[in-house]
Amino acid sequence: MTEFGKNFGSSERNLIQETHRFCDRLCVFSTKFILANPNQIKKTITSKRKETTPAVTIISDRTETALEKILSEVEQNPDRTTHVLIMNRYREFGKPSNLETLTKNNPNLSIDYSTVHSAKGLTVDYAIVIGLKGGLMGFPCQIEDDPLLNLVHACHEYFPHAEERRLFYVALTRARKHVYLVVDEPSNVSQL
Repeated sequence: MTEFGKNFGSSERNLIQETHRFCDRLCVFSTKFILANPNQIKKTITSKRKETTPAVTIISDRTETALEKILSEVEQNPDRTTHVLIMNRYREFGKPSNLETLTKNNPNLSIDYSTVHSAKGLTVDYAIVIGLKGGLMGFPCQIEDDPLLNLVHACHEYFPHAEERRLFYVALTRARKHVYLVVDEPSNVSQL
């Protein structure tokens, strides 16, 4: 709530600015993303977990193919049991058709599938966000809220996709080690 003092009287804001959940490189990436919206409360998140390797990989490929590649790479990790969370904007729409096969073919991985909303509060080793495409059922969601909702919201936000951006921030900050963003398009890979 950005106007707490205005609505409830005298108050003091204490910002939590250090995370133990994820590494410094993911802090920089996620903070830059969320603060692109000028209406967000300004704060810089830091982490004592320093990394020298990229924390985010963007893969443009068919979702099922990308998941096979990612999980094969993650399974090479020397950790004992590695927890992987595949997240989507919607539970069933866009759900990977090969999810059961992926789980069977990667027995050293604990693989879960969830919506981003359901993932709030979770921490996993690797997060994979799928369904990143435009369109009516894409992420960001193109379905407009009912205008009646604006009557109960404290203020209308004019930054494009503000709520979807906050939801995407949740997805970005679920992983301890690495986040993979899958865009269902022709093959291409970028690391950040």
